[in-house]
Amino acid sequence: MRRPVQPEAAGRRQSRAGARDCPGDRAHCGAGSGEPCAAPAPWWDTPFWLASAGGLLLWAALPPLRWWPLAWVAPLCWLRLIAQRPAPGRRMYVAIWLSSVLFWIAVMQGIRLAHWATYIGLVALGLYLGVYLPLFIAVARHAVHAWHVPLVWVAPIAWTGVELARGYGPLGFSMATLAHTQVEQLRVIQVADVCGAYGVSFLMMLVAASVAALARGVGRRGRAGPAVLVLAALGLMLGYGTYRLNQPATAPDSHRMLRVALIQGSIDTLFDDNPERSWQMLSQYNTLTEQARADHGAVDLVIWPESMFPVTDVVVDPGSELDERSLVDPRLIEDTQRMFQRLVRRGIERINASEPGQAPGHARWILGTTTWHVGPDRLRQFNAALLVAPPGDVVARYFKMHPVMFGEYVPLGERIPALYRLFPLPSGLTAGRTPEAFEVGDWILSPSICFENTIPHLIRGQFAALTRRGARPEVLVNLTNDGWFWGSSILDLQLDCAVLRAVELRRPFLVAANTGFSAWIDGNGQLLAQGPRRATGTLLATVVPDRRWSGYQQWGDLPAACCAVLCAAVAIAGLWAAAVRARAVPQPRRT
Repeated sequence: MRRPVQPEAAGRRQSRAGARDCPGDRAHCGAGSGEPCAAPAPWWDTPFWLASAGGLLLWAALPPLRWWPLAWVAPLCWLRLIAQRPAPGRRMYVAIWLSSVLFWIAVMQGIRLAHWATYIGLVALGLYLGVYLPLFIAVARHAVHAWHVPLVWVAPIAWTGVELARGYGPLGFSMATLAHTQVEQLRVIQVADVCGAYGVSFLMMLVAASVAALARGVGRRGRAGPAVLVLAALGLMLGYGTYRLNQPATAPDSHRMLRVALIQGSIDTLFDDNPERSWQMLSQYNTLTEQARADHGAVDLVIWPESMFPVTDVVVDPGSELDERSLVDPRLIEDTQRMFQRLVRRGIERINASEPGQAPGHARWILGTTTWHVGPDRLRQFNAALLVAPPGDVVARYFKMHPVMFGEYVPLGERIPALYRLFPLPSGLTAGRTPEAFEVGDWILSPSICFENTIPHLIRGQFAALTRRGARPEVLVNLTNDGWFWGSSILDLQLDCAVLRAVELRRPFLVAANTGFSAWIDGNGQLLAQGPRRATGTLLATVVPDRRWSGYQQWGDLPAACCAVLCAAVAIAGLWAAAVRARAVPQPRRT
């Protein structure tokens, strides 16, 4: 005898049947929630288009448009995806991921310009970075709907944790964050010296989540809390920013000054077999250096960009025996060393040339080149910054610690050398292991190369390591060759990163960039001088010390790391809950 059907059970069956027959997107029906199937959502309210709308607004807030107010609006689209109650399926996250991939390809499209193979790198970068937006939405949704944590707190914590994970991921990629949209709003970004650029992003997302809660609130109680949070977050940013901007950077009785000439040539990266190109590059930079000397007079330091010195620096380990069994032809090593020394001596003499009857100058020279480190059983190649002192001695070397994927090495390239045939790279570069202090008079400089200035924890880690060694940096320096990007908006994005690094550590930042943008940035993130886009120029920076305290110097990414730990806990809990649900679903019997 069949049992009578209870009304509640009948309702549940009808709900499940309706969910199966729903013609709309499952993200907008009541499947799994015990609710009847909802009507299909309009196209503009579906995951792909909501995610795309947020991405479009964020893209417009970044270079080249720089419509910065839109960055405060963009998160509202993603917050709607989080707040929607129906349980999503995989299709929702795939749609969000595809939208995010398109956003990243649009933002980083300048990567493709140097060589056809860099299209592969652009697509690979987009596919990888596209993961982080659906990850943010998935983590936030679980915390909101499973743990019933208010969205106004979940959103900024989840966003900050995911931004941090992107910065520490395989690419260590921290470009185009929410904070980067605000670099021209100096009062907003001053809070970066407390919690880094992540703190700016946290407060921006907190404002957006509070506005979303304010729009959904019912009655005075429902709106009072979000309104207070909006006013508190904006008041904190603007009030602290005003205080910091009005604070003197150095003691009134300090008269120390470092005169630096930044040399910016304009040579696009081309992959051809023209043997004259390197010497044309050297000639252009020599001419610009002489021009800087004529325009600005005597200086303490001259800085050339990354890779603009065309002859390789060769370092041979004392225990290495150079003979016919060596990894590199000994005659090639000797010829290279001889040419390098001759050109370096000529260069430093040109920098310190004096008028008749006057003593020669004592300026030092930072140049970017490649260093071969010849060991007894291995040849290593480094992207290097060298500090040269009169009469032509290399007194310090910094080896780039974070090589660029597809630009300086190919993943698995050491195990599968054939992969390098797909890219315009003969072989991969070795990563340096330690930071280096460059001493110019009584000043200590911390150098970095290329995209290293886009990674907050790397620059701060170098600063902290040098401080522990008793060489606390007073100036940050970056050498970069942006000829790869042919004047595209990637130049702007990288400069934005330098601005935030200057604020985070409260240190002047000097950038020497091939094709632009060379820059002199003070500890407030203010651009005091900037080179042209895809053109030559010279800048004179008269740097004074900045002695202000910075919380980011002390604890670095610890506040953002707390957000990342909470995100990881939510993600693990969500995966566990999904696995439990999957095991609980009865499997159909086989007949």
